[in-house]
Amino acid sequence: MAFLREHETALASRVREAAHRAQGVMRLRGHGDLHLGQILVSQADAYLIDFEGEPLNGVDQRRQAATIYKDLAGMLRSFDYVAAVARRDSAVPKVSEAPAGTPPGPDSPEAAAASPEALLSAFRLRAGEAFLAGYRDARPSVLALADETESMLLAVAQLEKAAYEVRYEAAHRPEWLPIPLNALVRIAKALLEPHSSPSGGA
Repeated sequence: MAFLREHETALASRVREAAHRAQGVMRLRGHGDLHLGQILVSQADAYLIDFEGEPLNGVDQRRQAATIYKDLAGMLRSFDYVAAVARRDSAVPKVSEAPAGTPPGPDSPEAAAASPEALLSAFRLRAGEAFLAGYRDARPSVLALADETESMLLAVAQLEKAAYEVRYEAAHRPEWLPIPLNALVRIAKALLEPHSSPSGGA
C-alpha cells in the first residue's frame, strides 16, 4: 500500500486522463458484476446468471449504464482470484511430463520445471489474454477503440474493480483481503508505466 500512497498524485492524473478518453465511449447496461461464479456451464452451452450488479452498491448505481470495460475487468479480476486462491490453498496442479517434440506450453518440460508461482501467473495472464481475444473477435465495430485507449480504460476499470473488492472482502471475508490489495498495487504499477516517478510526477 505504500506504493499507492507514494504515487497517489500520478495515479489520480492517469485516472483523469482515462476519464477524458472515455468521453463519447458507448455505455450500456451489461451484467454489472461479471465473474466466473456467474457462469453456469451445461453440456455444450454456458449461461450468465445474477444480473443484479455489485451487491454493495445501491440500486440507482447498479442501474447506471457503464462501458463494456466494467464487465471485462470483472472477468479479468476473476482469473486473478482463481490463481490467488490456488496459491493460498497450495492447490497448484502437477504438470505432466510432455512427449518429445512438444512445443513450450502448459504441458511442456519447461512448464513442469517452473515454480507454482510462475504457473499461476502464467495461468492468470494466458486466461486473460484468451478472454480478451475472444471479446475482440466478437465485439461489434462500434465498441472498438484505439489500442492505447482501450488498454488505459481496461486498466482503470480493473483498478476500480479491485477497490470494490477491498470493500467487499473487508465486509464479508477479511481473510481474503490480500487478494484485491495485492491486485491494486500490481494494476496501479502497470497503469503508471512509464509514469512511475514517486509523489505524482507523470
